[in-house]
Amino acid sequence: MKALSKLKILIYFFLYFLSSALNAQHFLPDNGPVFLQDEVARIDMYLPEDSFDLMLSNIDYGSSHEFKADFVYTTSFSQETVSNVGFRLRGNTSLNSGKKSFKISFNTFTEEGLFYGVEKLNINGEHNDVSIMRTKLNWEILRELGLTGSRTSYVQMYVNDEYRGLYVNVEHIDEEFIRTYKDQEIGNLYKCLYPSDLNNLGEDPEAYKLEAWGNRVYDLKTNRGEDDYTRFGAFVYALNTVSDENFECEMRKILNVDDYLKYAAFEVLIGHWDGYIVNKNNFYIYENTRTGLIEYIPYDLDNTYGIDWFNVDWANTEIYNWDFEFRPLYERMMENEVFRDQFSRYIQEMLDGPFDMANLTARAIEIQSMIGPFVENDNFYSATYGFDSNDFYSAFNQEWGNHIPRSIGSYLEERIESASNDLEVFSTFPIVMGLRDSIIDNNHREIQFWIEEEFDSLHVTIEENAVVNSHTLFPQEDLFRQSYLANAASDYFEYQVFVFSQGEMYVYPCEKKKAWVSPGEISLTLNELMASNLSTINDEEGEYDDWIELFHSGSSVLDLSNYFLSDDLSYPDKWRLAEENSQPGDFHLVWADKDTEQGPWHANFKLNSNGESLYLVTIEEGSFRIKDRIDFPNQNSDVSFARIVDGTGSWAILPSTPGFSNVISSIELINDINLQIYPNPFSSDLIIEADGPYEFALFDSTGKEIIAAKGQKQSRLSLSHLSSGAYQLSVSTKSRVYTQTLIKQ
Repeated sequence: MKALSKLKILIYFFLYFLSSALNAQHFLPDNGPVFLQDEVARIDMYLPEDSFDLMLSNIDYGSSHEFKADFVYTTSFSQETVSNVGFRLRGNTSLNSGKKSFKISFNTFTEEGLFYGVEKLNINGEHNDVSIMRTKLNWEILRELGLTGSRTSYVQMYVNDEYRGLYVNVEHIDEEFIRTYKDQEIGNLYKCLYPSDLNNLGEDPEAYKLEAWGNRVYDLKTNRGEDDYTRFGAFVYALNTVSDENFECEMRKILNVDDYLKYAAFEVLIGHWDGYIVNKNNFYIYENTRTGLIEYIPYDLDNTYGIDWFNVDWANTEIYNWDFEFRPLYERMMENEVFRDQFSRYIQEMLDGPFDMANLTARAIEIQSMIGPFVENDNFYSATYGFDSNDFYSAFNQEWGNHIPRSIGSYLEERIESASNDLEVFSTFPIVMGLRDSIIDNNHREIQFWIEEEFDSLHVTIEENAVVNSHTLFPQEDLFRQSYLANAASDYFEYQVFVFSQGEMYVYPCEKKKAWVSPGEISLTLNELMASNLSTINDEEGEYDDWIELFHSGSSVLDLSNYFLSDDLSYPDKWRLAEENSQPGDFHLVWADKDTEQGPWHANFKLNSNGESLYLVTIEEGSFRIKDRIDFPNQNSDVSFARIVDGTGSWAILPSTPGFSNVISSIELINDINLQIYPNPFSSDLIIEADGPYEFALFDSTGKEIIAAKGQKQSRLSLSHLSSGAYQLSVSTKSRVYTQTLIKQ
């Protein structure tokens, strides 16, 4: 590999490393009414019998074609009906099973269709699992670990009033899942199917669009219009080619390492051979737009806890050599001393925590008690392998045989013992996670991070204009924080975290992080906004929504995709501008309507007509930089707040000019008295000239008269005392009345 190529890859990720979310902490939504934990909800699907027969008899067609159906969801406290949902078979090998699995889609036939914020449901028959508990237990453990993962519940499934059995309802991983768990603009989400080994295919991102059995191996599920594999390809290329010496530092820039190592430890402990590490299958890769990091998310966690089709003793497979072929994401982590040590620590934490046998046994008994009656009446439970209700009630402690040579309990006992024996002695060095600088205001920043282990002392060093200061930090709640007010004349400061523990020093990150505190050269500006648009201008859907106008004041072509709009400094990259180039002098209209599905110029937030702050942010050298901001006051309906001169100057209430210049040029009225009014905009004096007599009156934006007088030839009005904004001038002659909007700078 050429040195230049390697450098380009590393620079690429450095520029996208935003560090804006605490990776050790994840938002986990409540289970809500769709994923009930203490009862078995009922789902009824109604569709023509011949459609359902076709779905079941032609599994290839039935797994790809969505039939129109009505959905009824019944719980102990409500019953709700959704008409015209999509209904089809789902799965791979399960398509040939006696007990089918299904997918329900609320947005197939209804635009923007959602059910309590959920777009799709995976209704899984769990035909391989005699216990019908493996999937449920696994997703519950992931939530206990604080990792992103699907919510689950049990449902009884009916189709045209026929009981189809007990199912596990698993949250589908898609755009709505990302919005729910990440609260952000949707980045690229890739569903990784067999044979997704993440091996190097070179520097060309097009190479990663390879197919197997008619589908992409790395199947892009979001932003399909762009079909952009640039970052994905760069990640896989770097994963395989970065030197061993630089692997730790470079991976922390590219990958959410802490979460991946936790997922890997979890998958090894549950024996998830049908995932990435063994079967190169069943995982997602997500490009997090807030952190700039690649994230790993597993799915289909049913073939676990001893289920086996290959005569492999998964309970006793060595935890550091769990792959049977080269899997770079897992293997290179295990070859790295620091990451291997961190992996070992997570194994021990899980053995001491969520894999406690007493708690798991108690939870299994609780689940069996709740779902047992529904299994007893499930005629499809035995359809594939001949399971019966006795098998179900003994499934936690008694192996079934064939592809289930171990029960959940016996597998866990052996796995816990073998993992404990395999476990290497590991250090308890402190791990700094989620390091970021939060923008407080202008040149005021707060540095935040999370540490899991105890330590002796902790310092943040801040270097500004070649002066280095060290700050001792103490924990505040669960985070460590250091507030810093930079010099108003500075462009940026740099910082690193130094942790001292047991005579050793640990530095995070490997290179100093930069925090911008000045806007630098400004080429794109906030130019005009309307926070209460009732009738001024409508969007392409005919809706009157809030809007924001941007103006390109620079002299060269500008890539807009590196700019963000936000009304919340804790979320500076709230909405990314469209991937377009802007020419000097261009105006760009953004609809602040929270309707991103309506097009690339529809933001994911609305403006507050009571007044708030609005920010234009970019990323430079891996750090957020505020390029422009406006703190606007309470706004009246259908009134614009705008810069008096495009791109510069103060803000004022002005006539609305969405998509056009705010500047109203001086005008000359050729009429019966050759009336002229100038300059416009004005800053102090306003001049009225005419060939004959006239009367004039000046009004503010509320209609209040400010001055009225008569004039002849020239009148010079001294108006420097007026506030900036829009005014109305009325001039009367013998034959007519002229009105002119004037702008005070």
